[in-house]
Amino acid sequence: MNLPSLHQLADRLRAPRQSPVFIVGRFRSGTTALWNILRHSDEAFAMYEPLHDTLATHLDHPAAPDATHRGVADYFHELRQHREQVLSLYRMGFGATRLALAAKDSYPELKTYLTALINLAGEKIPVLKCVRLDFRLAWLRKQFPHAKIIYIVRDPREQWISMAAKDNADLKVPRWLSVYQGSTFAANLMFYLPEIMGGDGQHSYERAYYLWRISQVIGQKYADLYVDFDREFLTADPALFARLTSLTGIPIPPAVIAEYLRRDIPRRASAVNINVPFVKIEQRCEAVLERRGLLQAIKDDVLYDHWPLAPDLTTAQITEAVDSLSLATSREQQHTQEVDAALADARRCLQEELKKNRSK
Repeated sequence: MNLPSLHQLADRLRAPRQSPVFIVGRFRSGTTALWNILRHSDEAFAMYEPLHDTLATHLDHPAAPDATHRGVADYFHELRQHREQVLSLYRMGFGATRLALAAKDSYPELKTYLTALINLAGEKIPVLKCVRLDFRLAWLRKQFPHAKIIYIVRDPREQWISMAAKDNADLKVPRWLSVYQGSTFAANLMFYLPEIMGGDGQHSYERAYYLWRISQVIGQKYADLYVDFDREFLTADPALFARLTSLTGIPIPPAVIAEYLRRDIPRRASAVNINVPFVKIEQRCEAVLERRGLLQAIKDDVLYDHWPLAPDLTTAQITEAVDSLSLATSREQQHTQEVDAALADARRCLQEELKKNRSK
């Protein structure tokens, strides 16, 4: 037996008895619905948002369920059962900083935490629903090679409307109002894509689209199962749920799907009362992404080697800047214009440093 074969055999022997399942995607893309369906199987131990930046608060003070989450009474019941063990390893930064990770990155604290959560499942199949992992899938795949990654993608316009409507029913959302922690993710990506911070005239959909598009390409590259929320999941496509059962080992009875899957979600992106230039914004974003070669860099797995925006800054300095900005935004449940302006100022400072270095 040759050396590679021995390594492969050793990997199989080290594989967990039950492969963990990670449900990932952007906010308001259907990840909660899928988590809730799998949660109702006796075979699964399904954990909700263990990387939430205010997890400790949610464990001690359960929030009322969102009306759009059918059949959910308590999001964090499974984690609350093991509160002390969970919080002994949990860090707020897991859900706010270092949100974009490459396969080569080292983050032992996060790996230890996720491993401990997986072990909580015992003989059941661990299911972790995390919307704060989608820009970390290369790292997740490297650290947990036997995990099953399910990525859910929703129409970007419908997703943005769903997020924006939670804050402002008429969708007149000022550009600085970063629904569902958009500023936190933008702070983590600003060194690779400065345009994500926009300018004074940036529509909030522009930032949302950048995040959606980058996440979508990462999901396509690294997920074991790429799920179209609108065409497959929302229609309860039998072929999809057969693939889900085959991949995860979790049986999903049709009765559970019928009871906990909402199918009455209105499509509002084409409504006449939504005056948003979706096409123009998307075309502008795509042009920027193409010019920078960002999406191709992700597909080629060279993004983090290719995009040192400020070469005069050390990795430690960049990490410190991102951490401070991200933690500041994550602590704000309603982001303010001042917070976003601070992020923009940081970007301008970086660009000024670049100009100085190039002129030398």
